[in-house]
Amino acid sequence: MFNVSATLNVSRLLYNPTLCLPHLCIKSFDQIPIPLVINNKDNTASTIKGIVLDKDNCFAKDHDDKVWPAYQETWTNLLGHYGKDYLLIVSNSAGTNDDINHVQAEKLERDTGVTVLRHSTKKPGCFGEIQTYFAALGVQPHEIAVVGDRLFTDMLMANMMGSYGVWVSEGVELSTKLFPSFERMVYDKLANREDPYVPPNPKGQHINLGNDNIVDTLSTIYNQRLFRNLFRVYFAFLLVQYILIYACVPLEDIENRPAICVITSVYTLVMFVINAALLPLCSSTIPTLVSLRCSFVSFVMELIGLVLNITSVIQCLNAGEMFQIEKERGHTTTIKTRVDTYIIVFHVLALTFSALATSTVFLLFVICSRALEFITDRVDRRVIKKNKKYEGSNSSLSAFVDSQKDYYLV
Repeated sequence: MFNVSATLNVSRLLYNPTLCLPHLCIKSFDQIPIPLVINNKDNTASTIKGIVLDKDNCFAKDHDDKVWPAYQETWTNLLGHYGKDYLLIVSNSAGTNDDINHVQAEKLERDTGVTVLRHSTKKPGCFGEIQTYFAALGVQPHEIAVVGDRLFTDMLMANMMGSYGVWVSEGVELSTKLFPSFERMVYDKLANREDPYVPPNPKGQHINLGNDNIVDTLSTIYNQRLFRNLFRVYFAFLLVQYILIYACVPLEDIENRPAICVITSVYTLVMFVINAALLPLCSSTIPTLVSLRCSFVSFVMELIGLVLNITSVIQCLNAGEMFQIEKERGHTTTIKTRVDTYIIVFHVLALTFSALATSTVFLLFVICSRALEFITDRVDRRVIKKNKKYEGSNSSLSAFVDSQKDYYLV
């Protein structure tokens, strides 16, 4: 069946392609290390407490519900080390709504001895149910590894839930289907370039800023919860501004309406399109120069919109009576309806939300800029990729831009 969840979530890769990258690559399931330990970028090792297992072309052949014979020893060792409760099979076939009465899931559980997750939303959108399952066992997201053969579902889900991804690049048999082949090409382009992309840090992992500077959590750099909530609030204000365009600019002719009102509404529409396109770039986990620039552009556009809205309200208040002109069908006479109160009320509302949106995006810009200044004072982050030490900038944000733009523009 068509996977709506994957179709929607894969759009995240357009602005953050690292979300599909694994933290560990193995050719086949029998190469998985037991116990599963993944080396981090700060040269520490993370021990995994819970494992999510894909079925098709991972530990089983496509459309088969039993462990592939060549992997039986690995499966037994994995089950013996972790126990059945800390292994969870998450398939886009067994356990989904496509599995009528979960007959396939029950058979798979009998054959493997491991729980199969029941989920209505297919991967990668079902990570909430996975987190709930492991939370009951006291396992945090950064202590979970997702093992699967698909980058755009399994690895994307692992990074979305703040866990580790283990990519089975070939599986039982190397798939020649369109999407798996395309995924392998994407991985090759991202991971084997001169300055390769790297997967995101799982939540809870120490963050190595380079030059022997390590912070425990993102909260050391900035208030992530505040930033995320402000981001959502700004999006809501932006959406309301878009909706108010249709209330502020009726399709009928309005007599004595100031031209600035129409200009403001047209500008707001253009601003909405641009800022909506920039929003994904502003939402990176760790603030970057790109997110700073995007938030600054959004702030400038909102500020211009605020000035236009103030001007529109002033002009409307001074314009006097405004009338909506309508022609009766089959007659040459016109009907005038006074609408100045309507126009003024909606322009005042537009002004209010414009002011709120401008203030919110300004706070986002301030949080992002201060976070970058903190990083600048601590480190030259190119050390992470180059393993070389550079002289960090300890002055201002402008100095940071000069010294760091090569890294952040990647």
